[in-house]
Amino acid sequence: MPDRFDGRAFLFFFGLFLKFREEIREKCGIEWQCVIIKD
Repeated sequence: MPDRFDGRAFLFFFGLFLKFREEIREKCGIEWQCVIIKD
């Protein structure tokens, strides 16, 4: 996470995550984490 954290950017990407979460779940099943890039 960057030192200067942009809350608006977080909300934007979190919104995208919520938007696509169900589609991702359909593709990956319960293991939807398979598309998450690990730090």
